[in-house]
Amino acid sequence: VEGRESGKARPNRTFLKNTVGSPKDIEVDIQSWEDLSGTFNFYSIYDILLLFAAMQGVLFIIVLPTIQDYNRAANRWLVVLMGFVAAMLFVHVIWQHRELAQEYPKLLLLPDFMPLIYAPLFYFYLQKLLFQSAKMPPRWVWHFAPSAVQVLAYLPFFLMDSTVFKLKLVNQDVDLQMLFLGFGAFGWLVNSYYWWLCRRSLTVYKAQYQTHFSYEQNLHYLNRVLFIQAICLILWLFSGFWLTIGRLFSVTNPDVIERGMDTIWLVFSTITYFLGYYAIHQPEVFKVPQSEVALFETENAPSFDSATANLTAQPNASDPSVFSPPSGIGGMPISSVESPKILAQNILLFREKIDAFMVKSKAYKNPNLTLHELALKLKMQPHLLSKVINDGFECNFFDFVNGYRIEEFKKLAHDPRMKNQTFLSLAFEVGFNSKTAFNRSFKKMTNQTPREFFAEK
Repeated sequence: VEGRESGKARPNRTFLKNTVGSPKDIEVDIQSWEDLSGTFNFYSIYDILLLFAAMQGVLFIIVLPTIQDYNRAANRWLVVLMGFVAAMLFVHVIWQHRELAQEYPKLLLLPDFMPLIYAPLFYFYLQKLLFQSAKMPPRWVWHFAPSAVQVLAYLPFFLMDSTVFKLKLVNQDVDLQMLFLGFGAFGWLVNSYYWWLCRRSLTVYKAQYQTHFSYEQNLHYLNRVLFIQAICLILWLFSGFWLTIGRLFSVTNPDVIERGMDTIWLVFSTITYFLGYYAIHQPEVFKVPQSEVALFETENAPSFDSATANLTAQPNASDPSVFSPPSGIGGMPISSVESPKILAQNILLFREKIDAFMVKSKAYKNPNLTLHELALKLKMQPHLLSKVINDGFECNFFDFVNGYRIEEFKKLAHDPRMKNQTFLSLAFEVGFNSKTAFNRSFKKMTNQTPREFFAEK
C-alpha cells in the first residue's frame, strides 16, 4: 500500500474529475511503499524516550513497595496507576514496529483506553494521599463506567478478523473513524473534569492543613503533574480542533495530527519521572478528613474547616482523647466560653492570653507544632482555639504561627551575636522546616524577600 513520509500507510486517494483540471495525466508523489511482510526498522529517538518512561514505571512499581513504608494506601493506587501507564506506553511504542503491526494490528486499540482509565486512577491516588478516607467512596466503581462502555464499543473490532480490521484501518472506514473521534472527544471531556477535581482537591487540602498545621510539605510535584496534564489537554484540544477543521473543509493533513498526538504522548510520559522520583522520596503526608464531593456522590462529607464548626456542641466527656480541664483561659469554664455570645465578648481577652503565652513559651520554635498540641498547652479545645485565631487574629493557624516565627527571625537577624549566621540557619532556629516555606511566609508577611527587607535597614 502507499505510505506517507513517516512510513505509515496512506488511505486510498480519490481524484474527482472536476477538481483536477483538463490534463489527462495526474502527477502523484509517492513518498513510500508499505508491504504486508514488512521490514525491520530501527526505533527513533521518540520511541526510545517513551520506552525509557515505560521502564521507569516498571522499576518504580518494583522499588516503591520495598524501600518506602509511607502512604501505603495511596501507594497501592500509585503502583496500579504506574503499571497501567507503563504498559500503555510500551504497547504504543511496539505497535509502531511494522512486523508487530502486521501480525497484531488490534494492538492499536489498546492505548485508546488510557484516558478513561488513567483519570480515575490518578484521582483515587490523590484522594488516598491527602485525605483520611479509610474506605472507598460510595459507588466508586462507577468512576470506571466510561471505560467499561468503551470496552463494549471496541469489542466488535477486537473480535473482527484481522485482515478485515487492517483494511478498515488503512482505508479509514467511517465506522472506525467515528469510534476514534467519538471516544477521543469524550475522553477529553472526562479528563478535563477529573483534572478540575484533582486541582480542587489540592486547593481544599492546602486550605485545611493551614488550619491545623504550622508547617508545610513538599507536594509541589503534584502541581507539576497537573501542569503536565493541562499541557496534554491543550494539545489534545488543538489536535481535535485541527481534525474537525479538516473534516469540515476537506483539508487533509495527517502529519499535523500525527505529530500532535506524538507530542501528547511524549509530554505525558514525563509524568512517570515526576511521580516515580518524588513518591519514593516523599515523607509521610499528614492527612485531613475528606471534604471533597467526588463523582457520583450525593452527600457532602464532613468538613474539616473549624472556622465553620459548631461551637455550641459539647465534647464527649467520656472520650479520653478530648482534653477538657476544669477551666480555660482567664479562669472561665470551658462550657461557658464555648457559647458564641460569650466568646464574642471575650475575644480580645483570649487574644491577649494566647499572645502572651506564645511570646513567653516560644512554642512556635517547634517546627512540627499543630493546633491540637497548642490547644493542650493552652488548656483549650482545639476548635475553640481555631475560632479565636480566625476571629481574633484574623488568620489561619499556619499564618498565625509563622507570624511569630518571622518576628523572632527579625530579632535574631538584628542581633550582633548572630551576624555570622545565614538567613537559612536563623529560619530553622525560629521553627521553619524548609527554605521554601520561610521565603514564602516572609514574602507574605512583609511583601519583601528577606534580603530586600534587611537591605533597607
